[in-house]
Order: sequence, then structure tokens, then C-alpha cells
Amino acid sequence: NNLGFEIGLVNAGSAPNGTAVDLELEFQDLAIGQAVGYFGNRKMNLPSGMVPTNLSVLSNLSGGLYLVNPQIKIFTRSNIGLPLQLSPDIIGVNENGNAVDLALLPYSFTGALSLGSFKLDTFEINVQNSQIDDFIANVPSNIIFSGDVVLNPSGEPAFDNFITNDGELLVGLEIDLPL
Repeated sequence: NNLGFEIGLVNAGSAPNGTAVDLELEFQDLAIGQAVGYFGNRKMNLPSGMVPTNLSVLSNLSGGLYLVNPQIKIFTRSNIGLPLQLSPDIIGVNENGNAVDLALLPYSFTGALSLGSFKLDTFEINVQNSQIDDFIANVPSNIIFSGDVVLNPSGEPAFDNFITNDGELLVGLEIDLPL
């Protein structure tokens, strides 16, 4: 990373040519307004953890809860110019200790194409790209998650990656659970 700046003498007449000048620079409250360029094609681990679901009331249903065609839509709106591919590992564990892997296929977010613009992406979790029906039927009392994210999964894009100090990624959900 480089930080460029220029230095000049305000009154060049007060010092003859060749005079040594001591200079000290101190940066305070340095902030980055934006970063632009190719951020690379690399994989990073997502934080892992466990979340309780508080669905214990559903465990009293005999045979669990089996939904015909459950769907979850994830909507994102972002002004960050960085394509991402997420590969989450999500496992639901019920009160009896039975674990079911959601087995969700990797999904991609394209990122905004230019500074100041927003990109909307929609990803649907359904029975074609996961085991969501078996996952829900297991009535998980805890969800264990981990995974990884790949920056620029298709290699260097035609446009520069970018992020600004006001960059944001907003996520919304729509859940359809037909009984």
C-alpha cells in the first residue's frame, strides 16, 4: 500500500540551495475513503458458531415437521464492487442429537459494477440446491455454521473491485413454508 503526498517550501528565498531540512510527518485520524483495484482471487474462512433456534415446541409433532416445498429467498443490495462466492456449511441438530446437513450448494453475489451504484441479487434456497426439507423436518434446536467465501471466484473481473467507507451490504429474507 502506498500513500502519496507532495512537500514544497513555502518561502524558498529564506534558505539557500542545498540546505538540509528536517521533516517530521504525523498522521492523525487517518481514514480510507475508498479502495479500488483487483483484490485477488482468494478463499477465506467464514466465522463459525452455533445459534439456538427456539423451535422446541415443534419437536412435539409426531414424525417431525415435513414441508412439501420450503423456500427461502435471500435478497441482497450492495454498493460494494466485489464478486463473492459463499460456500456455507450449515448443520441442524435436534433435541435428540440427530444432525442434518443443509447441504447447500455454493452461491454467488455479483457486486456493484461502478462506484455509486447498487447491485441487487436474489438467491433461493430450495429442494433443488439443498436438503432444506429434511433439514426442517429434523426440527433443529441448534444450527451450527461455518464455511468459506471466495473473492472474485471467476478470476479478475473486467472492472476494478472497490469498497468505500460508506459501503454496505443489506440482506433481506422471504420464507415460504407450505404445510
